[in-house]
Amino acid sequence: MLALEEAAAQLGPKATRYVGFAATTLMSGKPPESALALLNAMAGTADAARQEEIESLGRVRDWLAARIARGAPVQQIAVELGWLKRLTKVCESAARETRTRHADNRPDRRAFRGPERGPRHPDPRHASTRHGSDVPPRPLAAGGLEPGNLVEVEVLSERTRKGGLTFRELTTKLVGVLHPQSKPLDDVTAGQRLRLLVASGGKNPQFKVPE
Repeated sequence: MLALEEAAAQLGPKATRYVGFAATTLMSGKPPESALALLNAMAGTADAARQEEIESLGRVRDWLAARIARGAPVQQIAVELGWLKRLTKVCESAARETRTRHADNRPDRRAFRGPERGPRHPDPRHASTRHGSDVPPRPLAAGGLEPGNLVEVEVLSERTRKGGLTFRELTTKLVGVLHPQSKPLDDVTAGQRLRLLVASGGKNPQFKVPE
């Protein structure tokens, strides 16, 4: 339980929803790999658009990938996800209370202001069409990776069940492994960055060492 409490404290302020998605996937009878694929698919979407959401999603994904790589039983992972959901919710509530206390202790800036001024009248020359129909839609981030692309990856400390290396692509944050037909990688350490070719794209990519 102590390990789960430490993990919950490190997953980030927005981790509860992502832990909940993974837990629901396992409760529906699907394997942990399906939950990991779901989390990978959420990268770059509206479900993980803010920086703190991106970071929390990445940490939950790394935790689940590590448990899969260590060969933890499916039932054990499901139980751990259930506890993590409760613990991360507690951490988020504590963080909100801390922010509220800090906000209550801030001095009232209105006390330092001068006399109240009347409402400002907008200048029609500077009228904004922010809420109008002329505002272009926000572009969506591209999902997945295209085979043949040369990308930069970071070596993760987690290993596959067979002891293989795992990598995180730095642009999409997708976690993948080395393609079976790739040349082996020797003398690499966790945290090291490499440039690899995408051998198999999608949400669960595989990489190859360039010739």
